[in-house]
Amino acid sequence: FCTAEGAYLEDCLCVTVPLGHPLAARQSVTFQDLDGLSLLAHRNALAWMELCRRKLPHSNLLAQDSLESLHQLIDSSTLPAFGSIRALEWERQENRVAVPLQDAEARATYYLACLQGEQKRYSGLFRRVRGEFG
Repeated sequence: FCTAEGAYLEDCLCVTVPLGHPLAARQSVTFQDLDGLSLLAHRNALAWMELCRRKLPHSNLLAQDSLESLHQLIDSSTLPAFGSIRALEWERQENRVAVPLQDAEARATYYLACLQGEQKRYSGLFRRVRGEFG
């Protein structure tokens, strides 16, 4: 999944929807497809929330402070919910389908870096991360 030179992790914003939802059969969606819908989200995903507020001016973002509350709402609702592909690798949601956003802005690339003089100190961490995500 990692394609950028020097990157250790790439992520993509997605929406999860129940299996019978009209978006569930889609391979991807755009912000334009979602604008105007009510969507569940985690308020502390700050970079993603700022992007969603900007790209979805006609949507009602039902942002939750607590991940526990958000998961309870997702489990008991038919509303689309924002997530990221990487986060969903650790917290699979039964009876829901993840549909990635195809907009370029909905992608993030993360890098690990350290001062050249500190490379030896962090070499174990870099090897572990490359092994896990590379």
